Amino acid sequence: MHRLRPMQTMRTAATGPWSCAIAALLAGCATLEEMAPPVAVIAAVLDADDSDARAILDHGRTLFVTDCARCHAVVPVLAHTRAEWREILPRMAKESAMGASELRAIERYVDAALTASGR
Repeated sequence: MHRLRPMQTMRTAATGPWSCAIAALLAGCATLEEMAPPVAVIAAVLDADDSDARAILDHGRTLFVTDCARCHAVVPVLAHTRAEWREILPRMAKESAMGASELRAIERYVDAALTASGR
Protein backbone atom coordinates (compact mmCIF):
# COMPACT_ATOMS: atom_id res chain seq x y z
CA MET A 1 0.00 0.00 0.00
CA HIS A 2 1.35 3.43 -0.99
CA ARG A 3 1.18 5.96 1.81
CA LEU A 4 1.04 9.67 1.17
CA ARG A 5 3.28 12.03 3.07
CA PRO A 6 1.29 14.54 5.18
CA MET A 7 1.82 17.43 2.73
CA GLN A 8 0.65 15.27 -0.18
CA THR A 9 -2.46 14.42 1.78
CA MET A 10 -3.15 18.10 2.45
CA ARG A 11 -2.64 19.05 -1.17
CA THR A 12 -4.93 16.27 -2.37
CA ALA A 13 -7.64 17.32 0.05
CA ALA A 14 -7.21 21.01 -0.73
CA THR A 15 -7.69 20.56 -4.46
CA GLY A 16 -11.03 18.79 -4.21
CA PRO A 17 -14.41 20.36 -4.96
CA TRP A 18 -15.05 21.17 -1.32
CA SER A 19 -11.76 23.00 -0.74
CA CYS A 20 -13.34 26.48 -0.82
CA ALA A 21 -16.09 25.47 1.57
CA ILE A 22 -13.60 23.86 3.94
CA ALA A 23 -11.33 26.90 3.76
CA ALA A 24 -14.27 29.16 4.57
CA LEU A 25 -15.22 27.04 7.57
CA LEU A 26 -11.65 26.96 8.86
CA ALA A 27 -11.37 30.72 8.51
CA GLY A 28 -14.54 31.33 10.50
CA CYS A 29 -17.27 33.66 9.40
CA ALA A 30 -15.03 36.11 7.56
CA THR A 31 -15.81 36.63 3.90
CA LEU A 32 -13.15 36.34 1.24
CA GLU A 33 -13.34 40.11 0.76
CA GLU A 34 -12.54 40.60 4.45
CA MET A 35 -9.68 38.10 4.39
CA ALA A 36 -8.23 39.32 1.09
CA PRO A 37 -9.55 42.79 0.23
CA PRO A 38 -10.36 43.28 -3.45
CA VAL A 39 -7.90 45.40 -5.41
CA ALA A 40 -10.64 47.92 -6.23
CA VAL A 41 -11.05 48.63 -2.52
CA ILE A 42 -7.29 48.88 -1.96
CA ALA A 43 -6.83 51.13 -4.99
CA ALA A 44 -9.66 53.42 -3.87
CA VAL A 45 -8.14 53.83 -0.40
CA LEU A 46 -4.64 54.36 -1.80
CA ASP A 47 -5.93 56.54 -4.65
CA ALA A 48 -4.01 54.34 -7.10
CA ASP A 49 -5.20 54.64 -10.69
CA ASP A 50 -2.15 53.13 -12.44
CA SER A 51 -3.53 50.23 -14.49
CA ASP A 52 -0.18 48.39 -14.53
CA ALA A 53 0.08 48.52 -10.75
CA ARG A 54 -3.54 47.39 -10.41
CA ALA A 55 -2.87 44.46 -12.76
CA ILE A 56 0.03 43.32 -10.56
CA LEU A 57 -2.11 43.69 -7.44
CA ASP A 58 -4.93 41.72 -9.11
CA HIS A 59 -2.48 38.97 -10.00
CA GLY A 60 -1.06 38.98 -6.46
CA ARG A 61 -4.52 38.73 -4.91
CA THR A 62 -5.50 35.90 -7.24
CA LEU A 63 -2.34 33.99 -6.31
CA PHE A 64 -2.87 34.75 -2.61
CA VAL A 65 -6.41 33.42 -2.69
CA THR A 66 -5.96 30.43 -5.01
CA ASP A 67 -2.38 29.16 -4.84
CA CYS A 68 -2.01 29.54 -1.08
CA ALA A 69 -5.31 27.70 -0.56
CA ARG A 70 -3.93 24.62 -2.28
CA CYS A 71 -2.18 23.69 0.96
CA HIS A 72 -4.09 25.53 3.68
CA ALA A 73 -7.02 27.83 4.36
CA VAL A 74 -6.73 31.40 3.16
CA VAL A 75 -5.10 33.41 5.92
CA PRO A 76 -6.52 36.91 6.36
CA VAL A 77 -4.05 39.55 5.23
CA LEU A 78 -4.49 41.40 8.51
CA ALA A 79 -3.70 38.28 10.56
CA HIS A 80 0.00 39.10 10.34
CA THR A 81 2.15 42.18 10.52
CA ARG A 82 4.23 43.39 7.58
CA ALA A 83 7.35 41.94 9.25
CA GLU A 84 5.67 38.56 9.74
CA TRP A 85 4.56 38.44 6.09
CA ARG A 86 8.16 39.21 5.02
CA GLU A 87 9.20 35.99 6.74
CA ILE A 88 6.17 33.88 5.85
CA LEU A 89 5.80 34.60 2.12
CA PRO A 90 9.31 33.62 0.96
CA ARG A 91 9.12 30.41 3.00
CA MET A 92 5.74 29.49 1.55
CA ALA A 93 6.91 30.36 -1.97
CA LYS A 94 9.86 28.03 -1.56
CA GLU A 95 7.67 25.21 -0.25
CA SER A 96 5.28 25.58 -3.17
CA ALA A 97 8.03 26.05 -5.79
CA MET A 98 6.49 29.42 -6.68
CA GLY A 99 8.47 31.62 -9.03
CA ALA A 100 10.03 34.95 -8.07
CA SER A 101 7.55 37.00 -10.11
CA GLU A 102 4.58 35.32 -8.42
CA LEU A 103 6.12 35.90 -5.00
CA ARG A 104 6.69 39.60 -5.81
CA ALA A 105 3.06 39.97 -6.94
CA ILE A 106 1.78 38.45 -3.69
CA GLU A 107 4.16 40.59 -1.64
CA ARG A 108 2.97 43.75 -3.42
CA TYR A 109 -0.67 42.79 -2.88
CA VAL A 110 -0.17 42.06 0.84
CA ASP A 111 1.83 45.26 1.31
CA ALA A 112 -0.85 47.35 -0.45
CA ALA A 113 -3.64 45.70 1.57
CA LEU A 114 -1.82 46.40 4.83
CA THR A 115 -1.16 49.99 3.79
CA ALA A 116 -4.80 50.51 2.81
CA SER A 117 -5.87 49.17 6.20
CA GLY A 118 -3.62 51.64 7.99
CA ARG A 119 -1.17 49.02 9.22
